[in-house]
Amino acid sequence: MILGDYPPDLNAEAVLSATFSDEREYWQLWRLYHERRTTGQAFELGTAQGIDPAMLDTWSRELEQLPAMSALQALQANRRLVDLLTGRRWTVMREAREAGATWTEIGEALGMSKQGAHDWYKRQIETQERLLPEYHEAARARAVLDDAPANTAAPEPEGPAPATVPAPGPAMVFDPDTVRLDTTADEITRARRVLTGDASPRTIGFVQPVPGRSRWTASTPDFLPVAGGPWRTQQEALLHLVEHALRSATR
Repeated sequence: MILGDYPPDLNAEAVLSATFSDEREYWQLWRLYHERRTTGQAFELGTAQGIDPAMLDTWSRELEQLPAMSALQALQANRRLVDLLTGRRWTVMREAREAGATWTEIGEALGMSKQGAHDWYKRQIETQERLLPEYHEAARARAVLDDAPANTAAPEPEGPAPATVPAPGPAMVFDPDTVRLDTTADEITRARRVLTGDASPRTIGFVQPVPGRSRWTASTPDFLPVAGGPWRTQQEALLHLVEHALRSATR
């Protein structure tokens, strides 16, 4: 086995507790965990099978040289790496449009529909306009929206759908009262209090069909997948989205 190219002072706890780390450090931690796991599994299997002691000694020394890393730390690194990569995606989408790529081509590159890519990009720049108006080039970002899908009121099936039953339209909001699942009246009341603080709705995420399959997925407002999917029905996906939002809001 070949040891990864890790800095001698790589420390998972230090990277994860730092105010800011870049994707290279998170990627190194993700690779490190899998390298430790693979080497450890090889050592255990080799020991059980009684292979050449020299090989076992090599693997043992490799494990000693690799920095310490836990599964939970690997998951933290994975989540932060994904957040960084998807958080910067909209700028590359803008540059692709400026270079002449169509929304259809961008959607294909990202595994989305034309509508889905366009809507995702639009939501990202609206967030930038709201949170960082002094640093965001709003005119430049919106200039590439011109090649929008012709029918924005009827997105393609695989595009993200609002987490409502039925969907209220382009506002993409979630109102606990519209979810008629196995939730009790007390749970619906709690959902409104935790998620909104008042009677007004708030976006907590999206549900969308899996292209080519009779399944549904759920994702957060940042388009991170809710664990456990895909589900057989939109109702099931909505239920898990509600449960995820309640857990997140009460942590």
